[in-house]
Amino acid sequence: LIDGCNFSSSHILKIHSSLFAMSDKPPKTIIIGCESLIGRAFFNAYRHFYPDTIGTHYKYSDSKKIDLFSPDLTPLKIKRGEYAYALITAACASPAFCEQERSSSFLCNVLGTLELAQSLIRLDIVPILLSSAYVFNGVEGNYKETSETNPINEYGRQKEILEKKIAEIKGGNFLIIRCGHIFDLVKGNNSLLDRMFSTLSKLEEVRVAFDQFFSPLFVEDLVEAVFLLQKNGARGLFNLCGGEVWSRLDLTRAVAEKIKAPTNLIVPVSLDQIKTVHNIPKKSNLNCEKLHNTINFNAVSMSSSIEKFAGVLSESYVG
Repeated sequence: LIDGCNFSSSHILKIHSSLFAMSDKPPKTIIIGCESLIGRAFFNAYRHFYPDTIGTHYKYSDSKKIDLFSPDLTPLKIKRGEYAYALITAACASPAFCEQERSSSFLCNVLGTLELAQSLIRLDIVPILLSSAYVFNGVEGNYKETSETNPINEYGRQKEILEKKIAEIKGGNFLIIRCGHIFDLVKGNNSLLDRMFSTLSKLEEVRVAFDQFFSPLFVEDLVEAVFLLQKNGARGLFNLCGGEVWSRLDLTRAVAEKIKAPTNLIVPVSLDQIKTVHNIPKKSNLNCEKLHNTINFNAVSMSSSIEKFAGVLSESYVG
């Protein structure tokens, strides 16, 4: 445990070892919220280049705690000029929670995040914020940065407001990464592939949407892209998702084939037939042309990720 965050050198960019070969470091960056899947990945990555990187958390009462309901950077004792960026990954990230607890999640995801961004800007630190494909209604898909937003759930509404308000606070001196679905290749962390492998391995019938389309992105690809955008000096809003569009049905079938689970256990249904607390956009794939025109970046394929995760599972069973 380092600065209240789980730090594992064995998990630093195990797949993208090419990042270690970068001749120049990414700018020094504070990680606000290093306990989530995304926060951990960034914290571990920046620690490789800067061992004293600050990573904040919410759970523990010490000098590295940042509470978005009442954000205060003072305990961190940040020196002006010490950090160039701060990546805010902390959030109420559950769409279901946001739907049920609209006031408290708005205080965290919008008001608290904007207040924190303002505090960072006063220290000449560029805030990097994370948004979501949920700012769209999911009718058309392939959304650009300039596409009209029209969220159909509270989480998407909060992200839509955040995108607009941060631009009002500081003109163009910010970076917003609008992400698709992020996953990892760690057994037991309940991310996308882990859930699919776990569910299918039970050999029980599973209902899967045939009309939900997305472009999942490996978390280390997210780290790499942000590194490259920082080194490029990019500002503003960028879409970032995987390079392939998958239906949830096809992805589930691909995972089933890999573990030789009976595909007849997979029951295709419409997303409309799956009861959820919040509305889910049917097409959340994003157009990343702007990103690719700015940096040289290619995401890992889902087929490769499925193969690698199957290897992770095999290693865990052998161990």
